[in-house]
Amino acid sequence: MAALVGDLDATLQLLVELLGWAPWHVYEIQPPRLQDRTYRGRPGTFSMLGAETHVGPIDFALNQRLTGPSIYDEYLARRGFGLHHLACMPAAVSAEDDVDKRFVPDGAGVAMAGRIDEQVEFAYFDTEPELGVSIETGSGHAISLPADRVIDSDRGVTRPTASLDEITVVVEDLDRAVSAYTRMLHWGPWTVHQRHDLLADARLDGTPVLVTGRAARTTVGPVIFELAEPGHAPSLERDMLRAAGPGLHHITCALPDLDRARASDVLASHGLGVAMAARSGPSEIWYVDTVVRLKLAFVH
Repeated sequence: MAALVGDLDATLQLLVELLGWAPWHVYEIQPPRLQDRTYRGRPGTFSMLGAETHVGPIDFALNQRLTGPSIYDEYLARRGFGLHHLACMPAAVSAEDDVDKRFVPDGAGVAMAGRIDEQVEFAYFDTEPELGVSIETGSGHAISLPADRVIDSDRGVTRPTASLDEITVVVEDLDRAVSAYTRMLHWGPWTVHQRHDLLADARLDGTPVLVTGRAARTTVGPVIFELAEPGHAPSLERDMLRAAGPGLHHITCALPDLDRARASDVLASHGLGVAMAARSGPSEIWYVDTVVRLKLAFVH
């Protein structure tokens, strides 16, 4: 999965310091490395900076727009910077072949596509109307290619590495969203929960709130994928839904409970705070409204 950012180096440095994610492989994705560009059915002129790292078995990416037009421009105009798309990479298919056939019956064609270094094909599908999020697929990830530069963690500094455990998409109609993900991506089975059963003792900007609404969850590879339908009570998810509509809201990353003080210091050094706090079982939960929206779970 990937986020769109305005300052790639600053964002990855925050993720190194806060989550221990490193090394980052950084790429200037522009001609001549970037070839066969298309955008909305016409030749494309887009380019970007990209950075990728492995979080366990998951490839996590940051993209910074350089030139357009592109679907990045469309997203930035609607939402601003933040989590942008999910990457689903089936084995041994090209971006224009078998994968395309999976989406055509549901009316989702290719919105933007290209090729990096003759090896990595990629295509973004127009799935936002149905799924609330763009789906990228292709023949692999850029991290398999030689990087223009590599940014590692600070030498001599030992940090715990956070896992990436959950991905949450906010939706308006939970039943419709579950049906769409099942039909288009073949994900499931799903379990449906009342959101107050998942989060307790919630405090939004320091004020106690009751978490309302429903959530549907399924396991996709190593992560829990969650569709969240906010209720009428105040919440960060409801605010996003009202302001920008359905979409990727946050990722959940787990850290040891003993790491809370260090995490608080890192956030303060970047001028960030906790927008919402809660409990989930024995774990303390922090929602941090960075460019990459984070839900930190401090695990005992």
